[in-house]
Order: sequence, then structure tokens, then C-alpha cells
Amino acid sequence: MKKNLFAITVIFFVASIFISYAFVALTLQRTYSIPDNEANYSNSTRGGEALTGEHPIPVMLNPHSGTTNVSLDTLIYLYETRPVSNNLTISPDVEIIEVTQEHVGQYSRITTYYPSENLRPHTTYNVSGTIMNLSAWWTFTTGSSVTPQQDYEILLSPYAGWIALLVSIVATAIFIFIIKHSQLKNNN
Repeated sequence: MKKNLFAITVIFFVASIFISYAFVALTLQRTYSIPDNEANYSNSTRGGEALTGEHPIPVMLNPHSGTTNVSLDTLIYLYETRPVSNNLTISPDVEIIEVTQEHVGQYSRITTYYPSENLRPHTTYNVSGTIMNLSAWWTFTTGSSVTPQQDYEILLSPYAGWIALLVSIVATAIFIFIIKHSQLKNNN
């Protein structure tokens, strides 16, 4: 009986992890638009040694410098034709919940900055900092709303796994309590 109870408890725990993870993943994900505003591009709204110096670093900025009417749910990224170090901040202040680096092909990399919430409407943002220890900045301006884009990306909350584990532990503890309680009732 104890072996059966242990096996049932393990199966319940594993199943509850999968079920709770699926539920958490569906409820705690954010969708970000990948900016596609090249028509509004203005090279005059960027600067710094890294971008406009004597030997500019080969990176593509997104949203592009000077773009307007950028969707409020946009993500910010650098497409680097060769991996470079970068340290960027966004003002007015934008809390970044995650920064990822994805290698594309043999030499290129995309560094993506994910804001924790939608950007403010009709606001000009300045992305500034360093790229390969050289100064860099560019600006873009948001529109009035979330504008559906052809390309988008989904980001799962970094806490999804921990939340699923905690829910599974609590559910399994309740499951064991109910089983033990019913066994005590049956024995009396």
C-alpha cells in the first residue's frame, strides 16, 4: 500500500507540475511587436562614436532611429553583424525585465531588451549607453496605441517555472493530507 501511495504521489506531483506550468505559461506571457517602421527612418536622430564616429560599428537599431508611431508593445534590440559588448539604458525610464542574446548564423547576434510594460503613448524615447565601450544614442517616438505588427515575439515570465513548482508542492501536500486523512478515517 505504501509503495502504491508513493507512486501515486509522484505521478500526481509530476502531472501537477506540467498542468500548472501550462496554465502559468498561458497566463504570464507577454507579446511584443518587432518594430517595422523603416519608412520613417531618420539618420539624424542617432549619435555617439559607436554609431556616427569615424568607423561606425555595424549594428542595426530597432526601433530605427527617428521612427515615429512605434507600437506601445515594442521590444528594443540591436542586430549585431558581429557580437559586440553593449550597455544601454532607455529614458524616460523603462524597466527591462529581460535581456536576451541570440546568435544568428555564424557571426551575427541579436541583443533584445524586453520592457516590463507597454511604453507611454506619444513619447520620444532616448536609448543611450555604450557599444564596444564607445558612446551611442538614438531616439524613437511611440504612437497612440498598440499597433499589430507582422512580426511579434512572445516572452514567458522568468518566474513561470518557480510558480509552477510552488503550486505543485502545495497541491501535492494537500493531496497527501487528504489521502492520509481518509486512511485515518477508514482505520477508525
